[in-house]
Amino acid sequence: MITCIRKIKYMGKILPIYFFATIIFLSCSKKVFFAKNAYCKELDKIVHDDQFQRNQQSVIDNKYGLRTNATVIDSLNKIKSDDGSAFKNIKPISKQLEKLNDSDKANYHRENDSLWKVIRATDSINLVKIIKIVKTHGFPTFSKSKANNCSQGYGVIFRHFDYNSENGKKLIKLIKAEHKKEPLTDDELRGLIWHANGRKEIEWEIDVKKWMAQ
Repeated sequence: MITCIRKIKYMGKILPIYFFATIIFLSCSKKVFFAKNAYCKELDKIVHDDQFQRNQQSVIDNKYGLRTNATVIDSLNKIKSDDGSAFKNIKPISKQLEKLNDSDKANYHRENDSLWKVIRATDSINLVKIIKIVKTHGFPTFSKSKANNCSQGYGVIFRHFDYNSENGKKLIKLIKAEHKKEPLTDDELRGLIWHANGRKEIEWEIDVKKWMAQ
């Protein structure tokens, strides 16, 4: 009986400690979970906005009966195919537009110009968002995205920025600094450099060390 009483007194002292420890643990876990969740959501939103606007290109091209890279990609996505031969014999837009009447041609140019104004504005907004994310979390590498339980890699985001703009140059400096602290893979860095340099080089031949030293 005395032993039981001692055990009850002991449990009475230790249970509050366990209780508060559990509360603290759950609270911290929630903060970590929601921080990760917010990180992924922000990047997902950027990818969505980037791709949604560009996907409208195939809508316009299809409307005027044009066969372009955008419409071919759209068709392949619908049938879940990656047949590269589908891109053969795509005639230049200028040649295809010659078959349209003057009214349709004018409407195509008007709709296309309007779309690209929205695309460029979206790219500028996304660039500012990405600078903030890189400053706060570092470069969103594939491994970091995986560690945060994100749904995808985010390399696609970096394809469409204007790297000659003030913010584009700022992002390049940030990425170089991040690479020194937490190295990107050579593939990730080469892909970024290729886009930043206007896709003029052969991607796998890019000298990463030379670019970092610039």
